[in-house]
Amino acid sequence: RVPERAGGDEVDAVGRSVTQMLPRLDLLVANVRRVSTDIAHDLRTPLGHVRQNLEAAAASHDLSAAHNAIAKAQAKIEDVLRIFAAMLRLAEIDSGTARSRFARVDISAVAERVADAYRPDLEACGLTLRFESGGPGHIEGDADLIAQALSNLIENALRHAGAGANVSVRLGGTGAAVRLEVQDNGVGMRAEDRARAVDAFVRLDPSRSAAGAGLGLSIVAAIARLH
Repeated sequence: RVPERAGGDEVDAVGRSVTQMLPRLDLLVANVRRVSTDIAHDLRTPLGHVRQNLEAAAASHDLSAAHNAIAKAQAKIEDVLRIFAAMLRLAEIDSGTARSRFARVDISAVAERVADAYRPDLEACGLTLRFESGGPGHIEGDADLIAQALSNLIENALRHAGAGANVSVRLGGTGAAVRLEVQDNGVGMRAEDRARAVDAFVRLDPSRSAAGAGLGLSIVAAIARLH
């Protein structure tokens, strides 16, 4: 930190700016360390399973058992590849390069299509899904990214809201503003967890036993920022 002097001049103003910037840098460095630790944690388990499966296949004298172990290893490798694909997707969105694909999008049509695609899955799990639209909402954006954001939110409700929950996808707005909202009446999350829930690799399950890598909501947040 830069010490401040009485009175102050242009150099002191620069010093104050540097001092104000340092806590933000501390936070960014801490986030990099946390994400690195979380990546290592999330990759260590599936890669450990891959090694165990391949060792079992190599040691097995039963061809069927060996094929089964190899299939399990392949499934775990697919999990790892999905994590890397999501990381690359998130980096692309945050870099802003996805904005080059922006075009005129009927966001109402996109939302209705995604809701219709997920309705059977939700109903099969005892949830209901309702779509409400205040009419067509045209924006400049990326239809695929908007669909992905909606999919992530609906899948989150499917995974965590619980049987009997109601899920709604609503489109509205006033003037030039368009508001797209996914809401459910499940258990929700604690108020103090909401801000960090959209950070990469954050999972509110303390044991990290739930499926996923904690990237779904961070991708939603990045897509919202991009638009």
